[in-house]
Order: sequence, then structure tokens, then C-alpha cells
Amino acid sequence: MTPDNIISETLLLLNLEPSEEGATGVTPEQLITSRINNALRLVASQAPVTMLGNGKAFADTVGWESRVGYGAGYVVLPDDFFRLITFRMSDWQVAVTETIASDNPLYLRQQSRWSGLRGTPQNPVVAIVQGDVGRVLEFYCCNSGPSVSVRQARYFPLPQYDFQRDTEVDVPERLLSAFLCRLASLVAGTLGQADLAQRLEEQSRALMMN
Repeated sequence: MTPDNIISETLLLLNLEPSEEGATGVTPEQLITSRINNALRLVASQAPVTMLGNGKAFADTVGWESRVGYGAGYVVLPDDFFRLITFRMSDWQVAVTETIASDNPLYLRQQSRWSGLRGTPQNPVVAIVQGDVGRVLEFYCCNSGPSVSVRQARYFPLPQYDFQRDTEVDVPERLLSAFLCRLASLVAGTLGQADLAQRLEEQSRALMMN
């Protein structure tokens, strides 16, 4: 979606005219443009993973805790990683869409020397932690040996559009309406229209529940 289209749709939600300078001393178009990345990050962090589209591929290289294809492994995450869409190793029975952090009690179980307490191909666990080389995705566990490979690995990239450079904003189709409402909510809040901002935020959340 082009920035111009986003601006037009957001102005409609706010019932504002283009280039009508407000109390902030800037035009609505400028406010909208400055809030696009923030609005997209907010909805992408809250939406069901099924609304995030296909995202981008990752996990070209896999490291292992000990032996290749056995036990836990890890993948260095891209610099623009924002949220996991799906991850699955070739010997897993299911894909994982939700991750845990290092402060989750379930993560401590993954460090146990007893394999029965850790994730398995039938019930895998994925964690995102800070490693020596940056953020990494740790996965638990595999047991099929050197033939194991990454079957699926997709992520939603961090929205960081530069509107002096980029001509398109990549918003997943199913997330578009919720994104526009949240964007309008942020702008309304900046303009001092608290009631409208709250209504639009609630509408955005409702759209992500459908």
C-alpha cells in the first residue's frame, strides 16, 4: 500500500481534510506519516499469527548444542526480526508459532539434562534469547540425526519504512483495517481527541479478533 493511500484512508477515519494544519503546528499528513511504523509494530505484535501473512524466510544456517541432528539447536535471527510466524524442523510433527523468553519457567526446563523435560518432535519448544552473536532462536529438540533440516522458518520483519526512500508499505491484507484504525488512533491522540483515539484503538483490537 502506498503512503499516499494510507494517508487518504486515515484522513477519512479522522474526518479531516488534507493539509489542514492543526494545533500541533503540523499537517495531518505529516502526523500520519510519522506514526505509520509505530502503528504497524503495535498491531503486528498483538495480532494472531494467522493475520501476519507469509513474512520472510530465515534460518539458512543451523547450529547444534552437541551432535548434529540430536537434541537442541539454534539459528541466528536476522537483524530486522520482529515476530515469529512459523518454525518447524523436518522431524517435528507440528510447527511452532509462539516463542518463549529466557525468563519463562518453561525455558529452564529446556536446560535440564533429563530429555523427558525438554521439548520433543511431538511437542517442540522455541525460545528467543540473547546470544553471543546477537538474538538467536533456540529450538528443542530433534532426534533424527544429520539428515534433519529446517522445514519451515518465516518471520515478520520489523516495520522501519523510510518515506524519503520507500514507495510501498507492506501491510498484510488481513491486518490492513486494524492497522489503519490503530494509525488513526495514534494521530487522534496526538491531536488531543482522546475519546476518538480510544474508540479507534478498540475498533482496531476488535478487528484483530475476527
